[in-house]
Amino acid sequence: MKSLTYRSALGGALALVFSCAVGCAVDAETAAEDPAPRGIEEVDDPAEDVAEAQQEITACYQEYPHGGSLVPQYFEETLGCYCGAGYIRDSAQVWNVGNGDCFSLGWASADPKDCRVRVGVQNSGGFANGTCYVNVQQKDSRCPHDKCTVGEALASVCSPEVASICAADPFCCTNSWDSQCVAQSRTVANSLVCPEAAGSCAHTLCATGAKLTSGCDVAQANCVASICAADPFCCNNQWDSICVGQVASVCGKSCN
Repeated sequence: MKSLTYRSALGGALALVFSCAVGCAVDAETAAEDPAPRGIEEVDDPAEDVAEAQQEITACYQEYPHGGSLVPQYFEETLGCYCGAGYIRDSAQVWNVGNGDCFSLGWASADPKDCRVRVGVQNSGGFANGTCYVNVQQKDSRCPHDKCTVGEALASVCSPEVASICAADPFCCTNSWDSQCVAQSRTVANSLVCPEAAGSCAHTLCATGAKLTSGCDVAQANCVASICAADPFCCNNQWDSICVGQVASVCGKSCN
């Protein structure tokens, strides 16, 4: 029997004067990059490559002026807004411009529909002023996690890949998104972005990084051997953006 587990997301953020209006959905970046000269490259974050199922929309963008005190002063505030109807909180950014500092202390409550955050504010003293900026994102409540993570059932609207999986296996969109649904990102949606598709490889084929070993994904897509046969650099030197691009051009798979 398929089992259901949940993934909770933690983040920090804040806000004061807010608008809980719907913003622009942020399309996730694919891991494949334009070809570049070979050499040392910064390793990609695979989490960025699977985020298309987590369409982010601005819940609150706020400014919080602070300062005006003779001596340094620290205090905490609960700021922000409630997520829009049909949305849950996803992530938040907090930064300070000017004097003093501000930082997130976490969400204001355990309610995923609560986009408010607890904020620590530090005035620098000397009557110097600063401004805290806050940007809180929310996402469709039907897409509580990405397709590479076991958890609640997803909805076909989350991404084209999720739609194809749910068409093949309705359980994934009506009951729970279990390990079989995750595996179908590879077998049905033709995507190698999930760690499941990497087998024993040091990292996913859709992320740049250390060289991979030919055959390390033999029990999955067996794509690494094909790429390294066509381009030995990928198994002898480094798995760079050209190697990532060959997931599509050599293996006929995708990193979506």
